[in-house]
Amino acid sequence: MVYGKDFYEYYAKSILEVVFPEKFSALNKGESPDWYNDKIGIEVTRGIEKSNGEFDSFFNKYRGEEYETISQPWLNKLGFTSEPIMSEDGIFHEQRSEKFGKLVYIKTLSEKLVLVGLISRMEMMSNCKYDIAKSVNEKTEKLNKNYVHHEENDLLILVQEQLNYHALKKEIIDDVSTNIVDEVKKCYNDNQGEYSYDYIYIVFLDYIFVVDSKTFTITEYEISQEIRMECINRVNNK
Repeated sequence: MVYGKDFYEYYAKSILEVVFPEKFSALNKGESPDWYNDKIGIEVTRGIEKSNGEFDSFFNKYRGEEYETISQPWLNKLGFTSEPIMSEDGIFHEQRSEKFGKLVYIKTLSEKLVLVGLISRMEMMSNCKYDIAKSVNEKTEKLNKNYVHHEENDLLILVQEQLNYHALKKEIIDDVSTNIVDEVKKCYNDNQGEYSYDYIYIVFLDYIFVVDSKTFTITEYEISQEIRMECINRVNNK
């Protein structure tokens, strides 16, 4: 399934309500910012390069599907020209693309390969900081021009990437944390406007990073599969 703007806005709301229920309750739909309550306004955006949009659409469409049902022409177009092979950990199967990285499959009891995840090229993972910075800069400019201001103004950036992959988990998360703080600092130093966001929430598929712009400290929260599915179900049943 390819999700639209409406889905992502409501998914962001659900994530905030489930992970931070004491802070984000009774959120109302708005416009500039997207959500608000008595004290907080929060704008939602996606941190993704336009050139990666097709890969994003592909993964959303075929996640959870068996390999043999996935469009082979589409796989080939994205550079996944070889069949999946067993990964070094002996658990997953991987299919590689020079441009996009890896697709991750798991073999079921019926010996079928099912698409369960993706691992972007490490260069792409590092480059997501530029997408985040672009989002911060663009939304901060709009905050200063035409957004309704609240007692607290927050920004939530959705990043369609997964971080938790076995031995690479700590290295990737530490790298992302450092890059996020560095980029946010640069954005705030360049901001010539009166207003800036108090907190920035960067929401990956399996982690949330919260940047406190007063201290430039960052806190991480893991998003379990159960939480993710609960939020998706909330959106679908809204």
